[in-house]
Amino acid sequence: MARPKKPASLQTGHTYSKAQLEEMARLEEDMCCSDDVVNIVPDYLNEYAKVYYRYLIDNLKESGINVCNLDRPLIETTADCLSRIYIARKAIDEQGMVFEHDGKRTTNPYVKIHLDYMTKLTQLTSRLGLDPSSRSTLASLHVENKEEEQDEVMQLIKSLKE
Repeated sequence: MARPKKPASLQTGHTYSKAQLEEMARLEEDMCCSDDVVNIVPDYLNEYAKVYYRYLIDNLKESGINVCNLDRPLIETTADCLSRIYIARKAIDEQGMVFEHDGKRTTNPYVKIHLDYMTKLTQLTSRLGLDPSSRSTLASLHVENKEEEQDEVMQLIKSLKE
């Protein structure tokens, strides 16, 4: 399966020119819908997932990653995944990783559940731009944009285009 395409804000200039990246970012912003529904925590999530949902929304907005109603299913799934990991982790801590069953030592089934959800979480966080690689890319792009804004030559070029 192919890797999901990153948003323009997470792209670097290796594949696309700066103008192409700016155009992609503008188009993505135009496609982004309102954010009135994404801010409402879904009732059907369990209590842990509700806490994680609010945590994700607050931190995504604080970090400057735009979220809209179209992102809600992905954020819901991520919050649910985090809650399942937490529940499995608690069960493993209480029951142990291995236990006796019919006279045989058996791996706790919560270990597999924990690993499965950790794999899913890795995929989801990458898509939301929450992994360290995505954050470092965002940070480097913000630095480049600030440098351009402070560069007198770039300001002159921009003023000539207008």
